[in-house]
Amino acid sequence: DTGDTAEADTDTDTDTDTDTDTDTDTDTDTDEPAAQSTAVITTVASDYSTGSFATVDFDTMTISDELFSTSGDPVVAADEGWVFQINRFGSDSIRVYEGGEWSAPVWEQALGEYSNPHDAELCGGDLFVTLYGRDYVGVYDSASGTLKGQVDLTDFSDADGVTPEASTMVEVEGKLYVGLERWDTSDTYWANEESIVVEIDCATRAVTNSWPVGTNVKVMAWPGETTVLAAAQAFGND
Repeated sequence: DTGDTAEADTDTDTDTDTDTDTDTDTDTDTDEPAAQSTAVITTVASDYSTGSFATVDFDTMTISDELFSTSGDPVVAADEGWVFQINRFGSDSIRVYEGGEWSAPVWEQALGEYSNPHDAELCGGDLFVTLYGRDYVGVYDSASGTLKGQVDLTDFSDADGVTPEASTMVEVEGKLYVGLERWDTSDTYWANEESIVVEIDCATRAVTNSWPVGTNVKVMAWPGETTVLAAAQAFGND
């Protein structure tokens, strides 16, 4: 017995993968936000007696000012091609314009004396407006300005028990993220308590989540992302 002889492997199969998949999918991501071409701004007289609305063309840097008059305490917001010009300090109203059409608002609505509106966002087909002087967020018909309802914020009022001072907000996928500044106004010297960001479901008009975030919060969007930034003040009252 000389032992087993090794069986030589004579398989010379040189099968090589010749699959030359040349899939050149050139599908471009169409989810990127369109580049903004115009800025909308409000200006105020030095004595705060009156204000005006203006635009800036980013391509030519042309300024078109004094397109129409505003109150002495105006702000402006824009969403989905619509521009919301908000008047405060005794005017307490909102005007809705179609972008580029400044001759007259599509509609104008008084929001209530001392309601002190701060921001406006479209969500779920309705227009939500934060009211610094109320304990709720107003919900208005986006086509007519008719009041449709409100989002109750009484659970988030500060020590003065008046309002939580709802201010800035951002809409993300059917939810609103609203910054509640929460100032204790019971004394002549306003004290800033811990601010809160609340999440509002636009379909149910209810608060579904909340987060403490420091003091004097400002909420803003991260362009092109489903991300919300909450900037808290780094200084203030002890």
